[in-house]
Amino acid sequence: MAGNTLVLRMKMPGTILRSLFVLGICGASMLGIFRAIEPSQHFLFMPVTYVGSLICNISFFLLGIIAYQSDWLRTPIRDQLDIPVWLLRTFVVLEALAIYACWVFLPEQDSIWRIVSGLFSVDYSLTLLEFFQSNINWQSPALQALSESAYGVYLFH
Repeated sequence: MAGNTLVLRMKMPGTILRSLFVLGICGASMLGIFRAIEPSQHFLFMPVTYVGSLICNISFFLLGIIAYQSDWLRTPIRDQLDIPVWLLRTFVVLEALAIYACWVFLPEQDSIWRIVSGLFSVDYSLTLLEFFQSNINWQSPALQALSESAYGVYLFH
């Protein structure tokens, strides 16, 4: 801990660790939450019309803090990946097709749906970050102003 601030530093997780993380967070933990509130359809006395991805969102937020503290975005994503970029992009396409198949053939609250969506979210985020780092990595005064207000945009959305 630096002062009163907890600093978490780690290298970017590999493909297998990322996938296991998603299986645990978006699969097992969300299934547990869904099963726990299913009989009442209430969570903390509030009606739940759709069991979203609260645990996944909190995990993404914490992962963003770790990424910032570990300088993941200062080093090119493609240099940190343990697989070729083309394979990551292929995974994203296959996961998108699997999401479509889940949408067509499975009920929306099915665990497979959440797991595939979680895998897609993580891989798609990495794919977008890598694409923009590799192809659109330039700066102007307008982009600098937007970059400095990114947290405000996050809060607003």
